[in-house]
Amino acid sequence: MRFISFTTKGLEFVVEKEIVSLIPHVSVIEEADKRIVFESDADFKILTNMKTVDDLGLLVYQSSDFTGLGQLDAIIDEIDLSSVQEKLNNFRPINNTFSITPSVVGVKGFASDELVNNFRAGVEKKYGWEYTERDHSNFDIRLFVDHNSINITVRVTRESLHH
Repeated sequence: MRFISFTTKGLEFVVEKEIVSLIPHVSVIEEADKRIVFESDADFKILTNMKTVDDLGLLVYQSSDFTGLGQLDAIIDEIDLSSVQEKLNNFRPINNTFSITPSVVGVKGFASDELVNNFRAGVEKKYGWEYTERDHSNFDIRLFVDHNSINITVRVTRESLHH
C-alpha cells in the first residue's frame, strides 16, 4: 500500500529517517515539501506510532497532470474508495459518511470550496455515502492540489497524528 505522511515544512528529512527506522521493509517513493510518499505492508498500528508525522493517509490517487475541476469526474470513476474503506474498517470502525479536507496551493481557476463541492457530488453519486462537513473523524478524504499536481488520500486515523 502507498501512504503519504504530511509534516511541517523543513522536517521532511527527519520524517523520512523515522519512517525508514520504524517501518520494516519500507520503500520511500517521493520526498516533497511537507510530505513523504512511501510504500509498506506494515500493520497500521506501527504506522500510527510515528512521532514526527502530522497526518498519515492512504494514497488513493496521484497525478502531476491536474488541470482543473473538469478532471474530477474521471478521477472519481478511476479510484476505488470502497476498497480503502474496507482496509480502514479492518483497523477501526468506519461507516458510510465522509468528509473532505482540501488544501489548494498555487492554483488559478477555482477555489477550494468549488473543489470540495465537485468532489463531494461525485462521491455521493458513485457510493451513496453521506457527506459530513464538520466531522472529519470517520472517513476523511484529503484533496491536496499543488499547482498542477493532485494527491488524494484518506486519513488512516480518526484524528491527525499531531493530536
